[in-house]
Amino acid sequence: MMPTESGPQPAATGAARNAGDAGQPTLFLSAPPARDGAARKLDALATLQARHAGRVLTARRAMLRLLLEHGTTTVESVRAALELPDGKPAHWLGCVPTELRRAGIIRRAGFTETTRVVAHARPISVWELADRAGALTWFQEHPDPPDRADRGSGGSEPTLFDRGSVPAVGAAGRCEFTRAG
Repeated sequence: MMPTESGPQPAATGAARNAGDAGQPTLFLSAPPARDGAARKLDALATLQARHAGRVLTARRAMLRLLLEHGTTTVESVRAALELPDGKPAHWLGCVPTELRRAGIIRRAGFTETTRVVAHARPISVWELADRAGALTWFQEHPDPPDRADRGSGGSEPTLFDRGSVPAVGAAGRCEFTRAG
C-alpha cells in the first residue's frame, strides 16, 4: 500500500506504473532476449581468450591430453592438471573448450556436478573427444607457449599494472602508483 492524501492506496501494477499519457502501458523488458545473452557470453569468452592467451593455450593442450588418455574430461579436471591453487581466480578456464568445440575436435557429452567445495556442486560440462586425428593435428599446430619467465617484459598477456608504474602504499594505507624511473 502506498500512502496518499486520501489514505493508503494499493500499489500500482507494473503496467499502471508505466502508463503513458494515453493510459497505454509502456512495455519494459525485464531481461534481454536469449540471443543477446548468448552473444554477450561469446563476447566475454573472446575477451577472456585474448587476455589470457598463454594460459588458455596451455589449458587447451592439457584438456586434449586428458581426452586422448581418458576419453572424457571436465574443465575441473583440466584445472587440477594445471595445478592451479584453489584461491587463485581461474574464471578464464571457461573459454578453454570453445575453440576446440567449434573445430569439431570435442563435443559435450553431458553434465556432472563439480566436486570443488567453493563451486557448490553446480553442474559442469563433461567433454568427449570427437576427432582424434583433429586433436593430434591441433597439437602440432599449437605448440606449448614459451615459459612465462622466458617472455620477460615482452610477454603477450597484459599485466595488472602499467609497466611504467610501481604500486606503493601511501598515506592511510592506500595503494598509490608512482612512475618508475
